[in-house]
Amino acid sequence: MSIFLVILLFSILVLAHEAGHFFSAKKVGVRVDEFGLGYPPRIVGIYRDKKIGKYKVLWGRKKNLLKIRGTIYSLNLIPFGGFVRIFGQDREDKSSLNKKDSFNSKSVFKRSIVILAGVAANVVLAMIFLSIVFLLGAPVEVNENTVGNLKDEYVVIMDTVKDSPADTMGLQTGDKIIKLEIKNKELNIKEETIIAEIDQVQEFINKHKGEEIFMTIQRGGEIIELKGIPRIDFPEGEGALGVSLIKTGIVSYPWYKAIGKGISYSFSMLIMIINGFYLVLKGLLFKSELIGNIAGPVGIFKMTSQAASLGFVYFLHFGALISLNLAVINTLPFPALDGGHFLFILIEKIKGSPIKAKTERIVNTVGFSLLIILMIFITVRDVVKLF
Repeated sequence: MSIFLVILLFSILVLAHEAGHFFSAKKVGVRVDEFGLGYPPRIVGIYRDKKIGKYKVLWGRKKNLLKIRGTIYSLNLIPFGGFVRIFGQDREDKSSLNKKDSFNSKSVFKRSIVILAGVAANVVLAMIFLSIVFLLGAPVEVNENTVGNLKDEYVVIMDTVKDSPADTMGLQTGDKIIKLEIKNKELNIKEETIIAEIDQVQEFINKHKGEEIFMTIQRGGEIIELKGIPRIDFPEGEGALGVSLIKTGIVSYPWYKAIGKGISYSFSMLIMIINGFYLVLKGLLFKSELIGNIAGPVGIFKMTSQAASLGFVYFLHFGALISLNLAVINTLPFPALDGGHFLFILIEKIKGSPIKAKTERIVNTVGFSLLIILMIFITVRDVVKLF
């Protein structure tokens, strides 16, 4: 189920990105040769034959598609993401030279729109996800400033300290604390506290340092009982249990307010992500080190699974976060990314003529290879963290 959710999430994110390129290309008069669901080889495709005005089915992978002047909408064998094939984007394809509907025949402005539309689509997708979150009910920190229709208030584990009692007993980020108990040897209840406020947890833990406590938590749809012993002596700032707490609730809004909240929150998240990337790049350039908790496929798989286990709203919230991250990454002026393609267009505008097609291909190939190497490095680091 977790693998299915990861594939589903990333397929939606990738398809949204490619849809941005697709619709913008159509809008500025560039021919789109294919819009594919999944990756080749092609299983089946459908296209409109302009001569007879009817749709035709295309089975398998045909070598000669030059006669098809419309867009092929295809279903492909590898069930992950999707792609768009834009006529003339490959500048080494001689068949697109001097064609009015070719990508490279369009102005710098129109090509820039097509290139950056994928980034814009990911931002819009995040806004849609977050608008749904605020409509259904968004998890928020509950305090005196909280407004909206509030329900499902819980004291929640925000973080645990490594090798602390909380870590040892198996507490995880997102666990909701239901109650705390002290039991005797026969496991009869001696003391029980139903948790509604953070102060109740702190008072109970401080009162029973060095004693075995039983904690009932809700994790996703499960109710779990865990046990541990709060420390009598502990490092400053960690607490007896080694856990950070937050009180959360679900706040929902009418649809017209939810949309506004989704848009404004998306921009707030976008600013935080850009700041985070700035710190990462600063560390790479000036300290030659990869700072922060950057995750690769393995790490993102784990986080997606955790978000999904907490519920649909959390899954959507996480999806919005990943979508905004993809938008920021793709704007970086690095070869093989949208930002890299946009940089080539800017250089062409300044230079007065395009960079040689062969040079562009070599730079993009090197850039893509470096991205793969970086992804392998991050993936290995993710795997090491699991053990």
